Amino acid sequence: MTEAEYLDGWGDVCPHTLRHELIDLLRSREVHQAVHSVNPFDQRVELLKSLEEAIQEAKDAKVGDMVSCPNCGAETRKTTYHKVFCSNRKTHGRKNCKDQYHNRVKALKELTQ
Repeated sequence: MTEAEYLDGWGDVCPHTLRHELIDLLRSREVHQAVHSVNPFDQRVELLKSLEEAIQEAKDAKVGDMVSCPNCGAETRKTTYHKVFCSNRKTHGRKNCKDQYHNRVKALKELTQ
């Protein structure tokens, strides 16, 4: 097969044609709306709300109930009325969900203001 025959075989899938089809697709309203409908600010606000709901759920649980850690999602038994997280610096050293959670919430609040 010569180079000319090979290139003729690509006549149906010309890069120039593909580029124009892609540009037309990107200019279409559906793609434009789908791409621009994701707002990072809205995502941060939703994440902040879900984190606050998770901690409130853990706070509202009764002593003895199994609760989900608001930071990592690990299941733990609520042994005292103020236990909300599965770990803190005193009890687990490196795994410190309490501080990680509050640092995340603080950063998200700063970004959403």
